[in-house]
Amino acid sequence: NLFFKKWALPTYSKYFFSYLIIITMLIGGFYFIIRNQLTEKFLEQRIITTELQLSNFAKQLNDDLIFLSQLDFSLQENEELRMHRYRTEGAYKYQAYQELKQYTASSKLVRDIVYAPKNSDWILSTQLVINRENDIFYITNEDGETIIFNSSPYLNARSGSLIFLSAEAQQYLLYFPAISSKANYIFFYELDTTDIEFRLKSILANEITSIAFINSNREIILAENDTLLKPYLDSITLENGIYKPDASTSICVHTGINKDFSLLAVLSNDFLYDQIDNAFVGTYLSLVLLSVLGFLLVILAMRITYLPLYKLTQKIIPMADSKRSYINQLDQAFTDVSYENQLLIDKLENYRLSIQKSLFEDIVVSQQAGVIYPLPNLDHFFDSKLNKTFFIMQITAPTGIFRYSVIEQAFHSLLSDKDAFIALENNEHTAAFLFTLIDANMNKESEFKKLLYSFHEEYGYLSAISNTSDSALDIPSLYENVAHACNRWPQIPVVDFQSLPSPSVAQTYPQDKLNELSNSLKSNNFCLARTLIDELFQIADTYSQNEHSLPVFFVRSLLIDTLTTISNCINQSNISFSNYGELFYTILYLCRSCSYSEKSLEIVASTHKLIDFYESELADRLINAAPLRQLVEENYCQPDFSIAQLANHFHVSVAYMSQLFKKELNIGFADYLWMLRLEKAKELLLTTDMSIDDISIAVGYYNTSSFRRKFKQETGVSPSQFRNSRKI
Repeated sequence: NLFFKKWALPTYSKYFFSYLIIITMLIGGFYFIIRNQLTEKFLEQRIITTELQLSNFAKQLNDDLIFLSQLDFSLQENEELRMHRYRTEGAYKYQAYQELKQYTASSKLVRDIVYAPKNSDWILSTQLVINRENDIFYITNEDGETIIFNSSPYLNARSGSLIFLSAEAQQYLLYFPAISSKANYIFFYELDTTDIEFRLKSILANEITSIAFINSNREIILAENDTLLKPYLDSITLENGIYKPDASTSICVHTGINKDFSLLAVLSNDFLYDQIDNAFVGTYLSLVLLSVLGFLLVILAMRITYLPLYKLTQKIIPMADSKRSYINQLDQAFTDVSYENQLLIDKLENYRLSIQKSLFEDIVVSQQAGVIYPLPNLDHFFDSKLNKTFFIMQITAPTGIFRYSVIEQAFHSLLSDKDAFIALENNEHTAAFLFTLIDANMNKESEFKKLLYSFHEEYGYLSAISNTSDSALDIPSLYENVAHACNRWPQIPVVDFQSLPSPSVAQTYPQDKLNELSNSLKSNNFCLARTLIDELFQIADTYSQNEHSLPVFFVRSLLIDTLTTISNCINQSNISFSNYGELFYTILYLCRSCSYSEKSLEIVASTHKLIDFYESELADRLINAAPLRQLVEENYCQPDFSIAQLANHFHVSVAYMSQLFKKELNIGFADYLWMLRLEKAKELLLTTDMSIDDISIAVGYYNTSSFRRKFKQETGVSPSQFRNSRKI
C-alpha cells in the first residue's frame, strides 16, 4: 500500500501496464507473425511441390499411353498377327499368342492385350477370360462374374481412350487405341494398375494424407487412404487448382489425364502447423528471455518517462491529485497558463491598437481647422482582417478658395459604402485628404486622376497623389511622399508620386524589423535583439525631428509596437507578467504620454532593462551547472577558451554569464578553468615523459613561463620538482 501511495497508483499503473502491454504485444506479435508467415510459406511451397508431383505423374501416365499407341502400330504390322487373321489353325493361333505375350512383357503398364479379328468370333487374350458378340465383349473373372464392354463408341475415335469398367467385385482399367471402323480387327489393352498404384504411393508423405486417381464420374479407380478424400469428393470442382474445404485441409486437383481422368491429393494443414510448432520449440527459451528483457525495458522506460513526469508534477502542482492522471493535471495547468498569457497578449494588442487609433484621431481632429467633416469610424483603419489600400491626396487652389461641398460630393461619388476619406490638413487654399479603400481595384486610381484633371480644368486646382500602402502606420510616409510630389507644381498640375522618375520614398513603417525583433527574441538571440532595438530607436529619432503632427503618430506607434513585441515574447515564454509589470507600465507611460525628444534616453534605457530581465529569466531556466560544466570540460585545453565564448554559446552577456557561473558552480570561471588545467597538467607530469613546454601547451598555455609561475604558486613547487618528488 505504501508503494502504491508513493507512486500514485492510477498514473503509475497506466504507465506500467501500457509499457507491459506494448512489450507483450511486440513479443507475442513477433512469435505469431513469424509462425504464421513460415506456415504460409511452407504450405505454399508444399502445395507447389505437390502440384509438380501430380503433374509429373500425369505426364508419365500420358507418355505411357502414347507408348501404347506406338505399340498398337507395331501390332498392326506384326506378320504373325496378320497371318493369324486369315489362318486359324492351332499353330498360327499359338504363334500369335506368343507374339502378344512378348508385347505384354515389353511394357510394365500392360497386363493383357486383347486381339479380335472382325471376320471371326474368336478372341486372342493373354490373361482375360473373354467372349465376344460382334463389338461387345464379355469379361469373366475367377468367380464367374461377367462385365460387359461395348467397344462401339470407341471405334473410329481420333485418339486412344482410357476406360474404367466397374461392377460389383470387378474392376478393369482398359486402354482402347484409335482404330478405324474400317479395320478388320480390334485391339485393346488391360492396364496393370499395380505400377500406377506404386506411383501414387510414392507421392504420399506425412503431409499428403490421401491421393486418388478418379474418372469424370468421380469414381475412384486407385487410391491411398481414400476415406480421407471421400467426404470432399462430391463438393470439389474437377478443375486444376487448390481447394480448401476447411481450415485443416487443402486438396490439390490435377486434370488432363486422357481427357476424363484426374488426380486428387489431400494435404493436412494441421500436420504442417505441427511441424512449424516443433521447429519453434527451440525458440520458446528465446521468447522467455525476450520477455524478461521486455520487463526490464518496462522498468527502464518507467524510470525514463514516469519519474520525470512525477517530479515535474510535484514541482508544478505541489498539491497534485494522486487519483487523477498527471498528464491531465499538467495539461490543465499549462492550458490555464497559456490561456492567461493569451488573454494578456490580446489585451496588449487591443490596447496597442486603441492607442494608435487614439493618436490618429487626435491628429485628425486637430487638423479640421473649422471645416466640419463627419469623422468616419476609424476602427477599420486599424483592422488587420480587412484588405485595405491607403493613399493621400493634396489639393491647392492657387486663386480663390476651395469648394469643399463640390469636392466632398465628387469624392463620395467615387467611393463605395465601405470606403472613407478624412482631412489631414485644410485651410482656405490647401487641403490634404487620407483615403482608405476596401478591396480596391485598378480602375479606382484612373477614376481619381480623371476627377483631379476635371478640377484643374474647371477650377484651376493643382493636385498630387501619393503612393499606396496597406498599413495605416505608413500614413506619415505617404504624407511626406505627397508633399514631395507637390514640388512639381505648377509645371505638372496633377502629379502622381509613383510616376515620378526615381522618386525618393520616405521611410515606411519598419514592420519587417519588428518581425525580425520578434524572431530574434523567440530564438534567444539577445545580441541581435539589442541591435534591432537600437535601429528602431534611430528611426524614431529621425522622425521625431519633424515638426508635423503625423510623425508623432509614427513615433509613438513605433515605440508602442516595440514594447508590445517584447512583452508578447516574454508572455509566450510563460514568464509571469507580475514580475515585470511595473517596468512595462513605466515604459508604456513614457511612450504614450511623454514627448519622445525629452524622454528618449529614459525610454531607451528602460527598454534595454526589459530585455535584460527577459534574458536573465530565460538563462535561469535554460542554463544550469551541468551544461556549463560540460562545455568547460570539453574546451578547457583550448588556449583561446574564455568566458566570452561561454556567453556567446548561451546567447547571454559576459557579465551575466560571469554572475551565473559563480551562482551555479560556487566558483568563478577563471578559478574553475585553472583548476581543470592544473589537474590535467599533474596527470601528464606523472603519466608521460612530455616536456614541461609541451604540457603547458597541452593544457592551454602558450606562455610556458606563465604556466610555470602559476603552477608553483598553486602547489609550492615547480612542475619539474612535482614530477621528480612524486616519482621518488
